[in-house]
Amino acid sequence: MHSLPWVGPELNEREKEPLDNILAGISKYMAKRNTSYVKLLQVWSATENEQEEYLYCLWAQISKLRDDGWLERHVIRHYIAFDGALASAVKHNLPT
Repeated sequence: MHSLPWVGPELNEREKEPLDNILAGISKYMAKRNTSYVKLLQVWSATENEQEEYLYCLWAQISKLRDDGWLERHVIRHYIAFDGALASAVKHNLPT
């Protein structure tokens, strides 16, 4: 999930259906996760702030990116300069 902000636009353009299947699976998993938090680990003790895990924050950001069509301008993509070389490179088949 951590790499989706970087590779999401490319995957959405080239392999939209498999990406949608992966995101649907992640969405189901996130909906089933236990969200009960331990009082001891609460950040602020004097206020009733809702605790939120890193994984939920990351999923919210990925969902927002997906809803916005993967449009963002803050992630640096150095590989774009080498797109021609990468496109003509030999592709390796990975074992399944």
